[in-house]
Amino acid sequence: LEPSAVSISAVVPAPAKRKVALTSYELVRLGYVVYGGRYVISLEDWDVVSSMALLRGFQHLWNHRVLVFELQISDDPSAASDVSEVDGRVAIARNPEMMRLDDRRLLKISFWQLSTRAIEC
Repeated sequence: LEPSAVSISAVVPAPAKRKVALTSYELVRLGYVVYGGRYVISLEDWDVVSSMALLRGFQHLWNHRVLVFELQISDDPSAASDVSEVDGRVAIARNPEMMRLDDRRLLKISFWQLSTRAIEC
């Protein structure tokens, strides 16, 4: 027996018509914020970062780590922003990164630099 064209097309999934996105409100409700405009970090991890901010100057924080998602950087040099925006949303990396509190990328950011944005998943 030969399968008919109708049964084959019923098995093949249709392409996705829209992408999943989080509004800035949903991002906060899930317990995440944008830290320094470049990383998505949980509120619990931000609490660790802000609590240890005073210790950075005189104690080595090599043993303390936080989990962050990096916002995708635009490859276009003419872009005004360093993150790529799609309809007011920014893309987020699929894999999180574990960073130490003494990581140079995190040390550049003041602990009060929090924001929220719509995220393209």
